[in-house]
Formats: sequence, C-alpha cells, structure tokens
Amino acid sequence: MSDALGVIAAAPLAFFDVETTGLNPTFGHRVIEVGIVRCVGETVVAEYQQLVNPQRNSDPGAYRVHGISPETVREAPLFADIAEQVLTMLEGAVFVGHNALFDLGFLRSELALAGRPLPRLVGLDTLALAQACWDTPSYSLDNLCRALRIPKDPRYHRALGDAHATRQLFLHIWRALAAEGVHTVAKLVELQGGGLDWRRVRRVNPPMEPPPMIREAMESGALLWIRYEDARGSSSERLVRPIEVTGRPGQAYLRAFCFLRREERTFSLERIREMRIVPDDAT
Repeated sequence: MSDALGVIAAAPLAFFDVETTGLNPTFGHRVIEVGIVRCVGETVVAEYQQLVNPQRNSDPGAYRVHGISPETVREAPLFADIAEQVLTMLEGAVFVGHNALFDLGFLRSELALAGRPLPRLVGLDTLALAQACWDTPSYSLDNLCRALRIPKDPRYHRALGDAHATRQLFLHIWRALAAEGVHTVAKLVELQGGGLDWRRVRRVNPPMEPPPMIREAMESGALLWIRYEDARGSSSERLVRPIEVTGRPGQAYLRAFCFLRREERTFSLERIREMRIVPDDAT
C-alpha cells in the first residue's frame, strides 16, 4: 500500500469506469460494462473492456447515456464471471475514477453479489482533484474534457472511452499540480480531502449492524435460507446471498442476491419468519 502512495511517475494507476443500468445499486441496479486502463506513470501497460449481462433492463435515462441495448448484452458474461479479471487489473494499483465513489459503490455491490470482498484500495477522484485545480462552472467529465480539448465521443458514455478520458484528465491535473511541487500520490490524496471510502457512497438507507446470523453469513461467505412473508401474507422460501442490512431500528431491510429471482432484492427484516445458514454450494 505504501508503494501506491509514492511518486506519481512510478505509481501503478488503474483508471476505472463502469456503465450501469441506473444510478444506485441500493435499488438493484447493476453494472452493464467495465473499462479499465492500467498505467505506470504516463505509460499504458494494459487495457480491459467487457460488456456485462446485468440480468435486468436499463432505466431509460441510463440507456440514453450509454446506448447499450438488452440485445447487445444478452450473451455477455455475468459480472461474477469476470470478477477475477477485474480484480487482477486493479491489484496493487491506485484506483482512479471521475466521481470515483459512484464506480466504487457499484464495484463493491457487484463483488458482494459474486461473493468477493472489495479489496483495500488507494483511491483518487479526478472530480475532487479538478476542483482543487480549477474554478469552473461544471466539473462533469464531458465539460472538463471539452475545456481541456481532450478527445471524447459526445454522443455516449462508454466505459473504456471514459476510462481513457479520465486518464487524460488526470495527466492535465498532474502537470498542473506538479508545477506547484506536488509529486506524490499521498499528496494528491491529501488535496482531494482524504482517502476514498465506499461507505461514503450516497444511499437511500444507511448501513446498520446486521443481526448475528446474517452477520455470520456475510463474514463467512455463506448463503441464507429464509422463509419470507410478503405484504399480502403469502409465504415463500428463498435462498439468498446477503449483502448488507440498511435502514434504521424498527424499519430495517436485508439487501441480498435472491437465487429464486436471480437478481438483487430487498427484504424487510420483520417479514423474515425463519432463517438459517446453508453452505455456499447449495445453489
């Protein structure tokens, strides 16, 4: 971790971007495309781009942003199938994104659904760093690229193209700050206001301490069998992979991947009538 905080010119950097079906994984939205550009200083050493089957449709607003149709991703792999490749591209590198907490929030959610933890990362946000460099009416990636004459497709946001655009933006930021004596990743972290933390991702309901059995399943990577009663009083049995408990005392919800529906679902804790931990191979 200390190497990642060293001199920028020698630091491994992973410029990361995802396209998604909507704005918030708390509402069950998923990643539909991943783009990563890995560099050492200014030199690109690897690229990764992959469409992902999100197992749901994109919201109309999200589709207008990325233009990725359901037909395009029907035969694409699930995120769980590419999780190892994504983690390999990020391993040991400084995570760099524009509005990086958005991307980190989706990465954390997808890894949780795949039964993988989010690795400890040093993170940089080019949005926050641009705010430290320049005074401009808008800090969106499109507007910053336009102001700095960074080539970018104005029609759609696609993951690898945006990762490359974020890299070019970072190079402009790096050069501007180097003129003021900033030469280390640690100093960039300080200038952006501290390290990135996925727990700061905006969400509708804040995370809560889960009940003991749910916490045990989350920590061990096990699944939960639950008997759930819906608002009409109908009961069903579900096998789920727990992600987190959100809400507040008296109104708490389990966010989990449901194997019955094959998608992320939210369950009111007060309507879970029974639960037990089951082995991960129960699917």
